[in-house]
Amino acid sequence: MNKTLKRVTTLALALVMLLSLSVAAFADEGEIYPVSGTITRYMSFDPENSGLTSHTCWLTIASADKNITIKRSSVKVTAGTCEAKLYAFEKSFYGYDEQYDFSGEKTWDESYSYRSYDYTIGVRVSKPGTFTVKYKIGTTSYSFKVKVLKYVNPVKTITLSGVNGGKSFAARTKYANSNFVDRLSLPAKKTNTSLKVTAKDGWKLTSITLRDSTKNTSRSYTCTSSPVSSFTLKCGTLYANRNYQVSLNLINTKNNASQTIYYYIDGAKAG
Repeated sequence: MNKTLKRVTTLALALVMLLSLSVAAFADEGEIYPVSGTITRYMSFDPENSGLTSHTCWLTIASADKNITIKRSSVKVTAGTCEAKLYAFEKSFYGYDEQYDFSGEKTWDESYSYRSYDYTIGVRVSKPGTFTVKYKIGTTSYSFKVKVLKYVNPVKTITLSGVNGGKSFAARTKYANSNFVDRLSLPAKKTNTSLKVTAKDGWKLTSITLRDSTKNTSRSYTCTSSPVSSFTLKCGTLYANRNYQVSLNLINTKNNASQTIYYYIDGAKAG
């Protein structure tokens, strides 16, 4: 091989290596958002499991704009004063790609991509108190503390047209794991219905949803960035041959901890 050919071959190999490194670096771009510090949670409300003696705290331990790996074996939950125990370990992915044609010239003017990878754990706790979570992303260790508060009913009033004689049924979630043998009922078809919710002092609504469990459809309103003290959700027509679920998410304005509340409604003719 002459010197010129050898030099060209060497430069070509160097270029291939450089491009390979560039691609690898580009593929590794993206931020990682590990959870740290102290998180406050309330004991959950679960009317479907009134016999349970423990509650599950669902916690996101890390999110990222790129694919990351957290091994379950690296996640350690100390029992603390809550008698906490790791129950579930999940990884989820959300992403989409969008392209825009603003000019109308049948060419894409702009494009946008989004990726989110999240690791979530479920921790069962037996009582209010504190516990600690430790985990690793690669070789780097992270930890955070969880403060669990006793259950609080944050709903002051809630009414739904055609249900409970038009009266508030907020008292049904007064206690955690209430016995819901006598579920709410919808005795007859009702048109032009409204779901009205008012939060107690110190709490605000971040979302309100009425789900048709029979048809698997829903109406909802989300205001996470600007929580409200009360809201009225227009729900259209409700049918006596269907079952419904109301879910509310509220946030405490002092400690920023959230609470999710459920109400279940059975149509009189549903079966």
